[in-house]
Amino acid sequence: MAKGIPVPSNPGQDRDQGKPIDELKDHTVDPHPDLGGRVRRSINRRSLAADSLDLSLNVLVWTVWEYLRSLLESLPGKNRQKEE
Repeated sequence: MAKGIPVPSNPGQDRDQGKPIDELKDHTVDPHPDLGGRVRRSINRRSLAADSLDLSLNVLVWTVWEYLRSLLESLPGKNRQKEE
């Protein structure tokens, strides 16, 4: 850290917040009534995309595992049961 720069013990509390500006409080803008619905639909879209990708990757891994397992079972080896 640079020398000569004082570091406050709690930076959030030491900051001067200043006076509120009275002229700006009349310029507030109300949010659109459908804002909550749009946000919810956006979240649902992202959740659906994530769940679909998760399912697709799981199916791919399971399929590859089954192919590898069937390939290994078809190879002759010591661990196979004796056929009579």
